[in-house]
Amino acid sequence: MAIFGVLDAGNSGFFFLAVSRGPVAVATLSHYLAPVLTPLMALLFLRERPSRRTYPAALVGLLGLALLLQPGPALGAGRAVVWTAVLGASSAVFYATMVPLGKKLASDFSPLEVQGYHSYVSAAVLWLFVPHLAIAWLGLGKLLIGCAVCGVLAGGLFYSGIRRIPSGLASVLTYCEPLVATAVGAVAFHEAVQPIGFLGVALVVGGGVWLATEKRGPAVASVSA
Repeated sequence: MAIFGVLDAGNSGFFFLAVSRGPVAVATLSHYLAPVLTPLMALLFLRERPSRRTYPAALVGLLGLALLLQPGPALGAGRAVVWTAVLGASSAVFYATMVPLGKKLASDFSPLEVQGYHSYVSAAVLWLFVPHLAIAWLGLGKLLIGCAVCGVLAGGLFYSGIRRIPSGLASVLTYCEPLVATAVGAVAFHEAVQPIGFLGVALVVGGGVWLATEKRGPAVASVSA
C-alpha cells in the first residue's frame, strides 16, 4: 500500500508538472500512453496476459485521443512542449504500474480502503515538494469538493470495477476520461471542438466497446498470487 501511494504521488506530480510546463493537450496525450503500457505491467506483476484486442484497442484509442485533443499547433512551442511530453509520459509510467498493483490490492482491501489508505502516503510525499501553503477559503472549499467527488467517489468506483475486469481493459476504458473532460469543457466553458474531434470520439468509444465485448476465457492467474 505504501508503494502504491508513492506511485500515485509520481503519477499526480508529473502530470501536473506537465500541465504547468506547456499545452494541456500535449500533457494529456503523453499521459495517456498509460493504456499502452499497462498490459506490460500487468504481465510483469500479475502474470495477466493481454488479450488479442488489448494493444490494437489501446492504439486506436490513442489515435482517437490525438484527433480529439489536436496538440499539433502547439508543437512549434519548442523546448516547453518537449518537456511537457516527457513529464506526461513519466506520469504514464507511474499510472500504468498503479493499475495492476491496485487490482492486486483490491483483492485484500475494499475499494474505499485502497483509495483512502494510499492517499495518506501520496499526500505526505507530495507535501515534501510544496514550497508554502497559502490557500484561500474559497479555494479550500473547491479542493474539499474535488477530494469528495474526484477522490473518494470516483476512486472508489474505479477500484470496485477493477476487481472484476482485466487490467488492460480497465486502462483502455480510461480513455473515456479526456472524452468526458472535453464534453464538460464544451458545455460548461464553451470550448470549441473541431469537426475532426468527433471522429476522435468515435475511435475512443469504438475501441473501448470493441475491447469490452471481447469473449474472454478463464483468468490465467489469481490477482492474489
